[in-house]
Amino acid sequence: MIETCLKCGHVNNASTGNDSEACPQCGAIYSKVEMAQRQSKPEAPGFEARYNSLEQNITKRTGLGMGAWMLVLMVAIPIVWLSTTQERKPRPGPDAQRAREAMEAIATAQQDRLKQAILERRVLIGMTAAQAREAWGKPSSINRTESAYGAREQWVYGIGDYVYLRNDVVESVQTSRRQQ
Repeated sequence: MIETCLKCGHVNNASTGNDSEACPQCGAIYSKVEMAQRQSKPEAPGFEARYNSLEQNITKRTGLGMGAWMLVLMVAIPIVWLSTTQERKPRPGPDAQRAREAMEAIATAQQDRLKQAILERRVLIGMTAAQAREAWGKPSSINRTESAYGAREQWVYGIGDYVYLRNDVVESVQTSRRQQ
């Protein structure tokens, strides 16, 4: 049992807890000093007295002094803070691999669809400006509008055929049917 002398502050690690046990440093009997302190009404303790009392209680309960606990806190708090604030990236598992393969297959199919449309001289919504130009060629005129929402263009092809782009992506296509 650990006993701290209330008279001199000595920490006795080899205390037995006996009522008649005395402090090896000053010779005061623990129980008598404790009783005398209970009977006297001291003034409100100052900061140093409260700190010493707190340190004695911590030392008595844990066997570690205040300095050791401060060191533990100085090391533990940054570790906990770092572990909770760092971004955690999920490890790719079999599901992630399958999802990546599916996305690659979709992208390949989309590229094949765009290539086929260009070969057939068709413009599709979602094509880039370069892909639309490759499919229908150079427009006869371009009408451009700048707004807070970005750039919009109307590409004019002959009489009645138009491609509308927003930020260089085909947004709509207008074709006219010619009567025979």
